[in-house]
Amino acid sequence: MNPGLGIIKHKLEKEKDAVSLAISISIKKYQTTKINVLETKYDYNGGEWYIALGVINKKIIVRLNSMDGKLLEISEV
Repeated sequence: MNPGLGIIKHKLEKEKDAVSLAISISIKKYQTTKINVLETKYDYNGGEWYIALGVINKKIIVRLNSMDGKLLEISEV
């Protein structure tokens, strides 16, 4: 029997932890510090954070795994 997501210790438990990781990843990828946080959402079923950021003249969505604290995907919109 596997434990539910609520029982497992998450590395990205709080929104501010997920946002700071998303901003850090964006700074490295886009070589800029002009980043605006547009929106954050947490998917309780999948245990993933979705953070929408404004970077330069682009809007990106960063998807993070909350349990491992790892980047899953960066999508430009």
